[in-house]
Amino acid sequence: MTSSGTNCTSCLRSALKKFKDGKVVQGDWKSAGSIIEWTYAAPGNIETVKQTIEAIDDKSKTITCSMLDGDVMKYYKTLKSSFNVTASGQGSLVKWTVEYEKQNESIPAPIKYKDFLVSWCKNIDAYLLNA
Repeated sequence: MTSSGTNCTSCLRSALKKFKDGKVVQGDWKSAGSIIEWTYAAPGNIETVKQTIEAIDDKSKTITCSMLDGDVMKYYKTLKSSFNVTASGQGSLVKWTVEYEKQNESIPAPIKYKDFLVSWCKNIDAYLLNA
């Protein structure tokens, strides 16, 4: 991870209007291997999650995280998310990828978080337009 990782991470942190709290448990805000605990407004309630940053790639503007603990892990054995931001005209395109394994077959896919993620992506877009 290079020191330029701050740019991608600053974008992420500035766009987190849906998040109520975030604290570094291990490492820092900008390095792979860091662990961060978030409190956020999910549809229907306030939730927490502890995640590790697996990778930050400033060149491709991609961040990959794995969830370690928290409310979402009651439903999924594993949950890994990556998002990639690319400029597009006056805005940005965000590609969000979520890989997961359900605790059991009665658990729905994690679409509960779709509106949350769409709103978050719009915040990232607004940040990039003003950067």
